[in-house]
Amino acid sequence: MALPSATALEGRAVLVEAVTEPEPESETSASFPQSLFQDGAAFRNRRPGDRIALPRGGHKKLQDYWIDKKVPREKRDALPLLAVGSRVLWIPGYGAFPGAGEMDEGPFYRFCLQKSTEE
Repeated sequence: MALPSATALEGRAVLVEAVTEPEPESETSASFPQSLFQDGAAFRNRRPGDRIALPRGGHKKLQDYWIDKKVPREKRDALPLLAVGSRVLWIPGYGAFPGAGEMDEGPFYRFCLQKSTEE
């Protein structure tokens, strides 16, 4: 994904814009430091070995996160997520996962999932 840009996700547009300050996270938007995207990013489905960063440091397997959230196994494969390599940054509707101290340094990219025209 070339940043900033827009991409389609399950029939909805995802707007990506460069901003100087992070905006509050919501179910449909999240901000991350631009430095996290030096190796590119992709919207994709889960893969073995995916991990999320924990707010106080460390990581957690995405599989363990799904179990903790009681997301049915059959639904997990269908959920799109924003990832850089095996690091999951954002799952629309579930949360953003910046690491400890990462939100201290800008500039940022803001990802915003637009409403569907069918809603």
